Amino acid sequence: MQQRFTLEEASVSRYCVSTDGYMEEIMAEYPILRERLSAVYRLVRRGSVAVDVGTDHAYLPIALCLEGKIDCALASDINEGPVQVARNNVSRRTFKDKPLSDYIDVVCTDGLAGLENTDANRIFI
Repeated sequence: MQQRFTLEEASVSRYCVSTDGYMEEIMAEYPILRERLSAVYRLVRRGSVAVDVGTDHAYLPIALCLEGKIDCALASDINEGPVQVARNNVSRRTFKDKPLSDYIDVVCTDGLAGLENTDANRIFI
């Protein structure tokens, strides 16, 4: 019998499941967080509103949203290439039967420029 794992167990602690099909299922739903992003993930309190500056792939806001740790997020990057990758990663997923893009906006901007009016209480740089 195959054991199921939560995001905390599967990606934050980087527990690897040996069955290929199951690992693919986890990776399709949740991004695998590396050590630095895992440390940030563990520090976020439920109900946060986040801005992820220099988001690259938007892995952190995606993981936080899918686990219900944040209400919504803004993911930003200065380069259009990473912004497109982040948008694709967000658009492939759903949360509470809605597109994840209803919870995570991805924008191309330099740092926090233009984001002064956000309701964020957590900013990741």
